[in-house]
Amino acid sequence: TPGAIAHKLREWFVNGTVVVEGVGRVKPHIPDETFFPSVLMTSPFRETGVPRPVEVVRDVTGPDPTAEKAFRASFYVRMDEHYPWSNATQRYTSGLDKRERPWGPYYVGTYDLGAIRESRALFVRKTSRSVDPNIFKLLPVDDYAQIPDIRWPDGPLTVSDPKPRVATVKRGDEDGCVRVAESVHCPPRHMLGADVHEGRRVVEKMRGGGEEL
Repeated sequence: TPGAIAHKLREWFVNGTVVVEGVGRVKPHIPDETFFPSVLMTSPFRETGVPRPVEVVRDVTGPDPTAEKAFRASFYVRMDEHYPWSNATQRYTSGLDKRERPWGPYYVGTYDLGAIRESRALFVRKTSRSVDPNIFKLLPVDDYAQIPDIRWPDGPLTVSDPKPRVATVKRGDEDGCVRVAESVHCPPRHMLGADVHEGRRVVEKMRGGGEEL
């Protein structure tokens, strides 16, 4: 919404400038994944129980809920390499990326929740409803233990094409039909075929409003 704090902040990131001593006026280069954690950790909210890097927190995700481990990171981001010789795990890909990068940052989704839970980070980057909207149904949470331990399968995961690619055949002057066993199935747009027209005529006759058979 124009005038809102989030809108003003976005405008500053996109169009604003800052003065750097010895350099001059330049555009801000502060990634959002570090900017917001920095604001949080330097604000009064820091004293409301937010874990600090030098502190230890209860490992609620481990086998012993009473065990304590060091706070690991303020945000979780996948920057693992995907060179041909690397052993990185599977990841999400999206047409939203302008170019393919071997190091990331990559989009994270539902299959990354196990690693996110294990990291005990406060923030997650980067997500998109166009890539995996399900993650927004599971995050954010009030406790790491509320994050389900869902991980990528051991083998490669493939997703079917939403538009099935099957061979089509023609039926008279109509195309786009599909042969199934000994019959031919036509798409809904083929509603004027002779057999369909005859069937509709019969139905109308049975209803009392059609022509004579």
